Amino acid sequence: DAQGASAASLKEAGKDIGAEVPGPGKIKASVVHEDPIVIHYEDFVSAAESEHILQLCEGRWQRSTVSVGKASELLSAGYKDQGQEAVGETRTSDSVHLTFDESIVVERI
Repeated sequence: DAQGASAASLKEAGKDIGAEVPGPGKIKASVVHEDPIVIHYEDFVSAAESEHILQLCEGRWQRSTVSVGKASELLSAGYKDQGQEAVGETRTSDSVHLTFDESIVVERI
């Protein structure tokens, strides 16, 4: 897309997009459960990083897709449409696919 292409062009020109965006201070971790191990991280992403990511996503949101078929069919080895995705009738979320080379912040996170 145009924004991803322009980010790649800027990076090639020696400009690291997001380099000025500060990361989090100290990331805190606490064990929530031992078996299986579940760890809760606090301050993993700074407010500035969150804002930067949202700016990268501006105008790029697309309706999320779902896998086609029943779970039992998708998990079977011989299912011919495995990996096919489509917009679901009941799924209402939106998403943006960011690539590592768009911004130092995306790469860092």
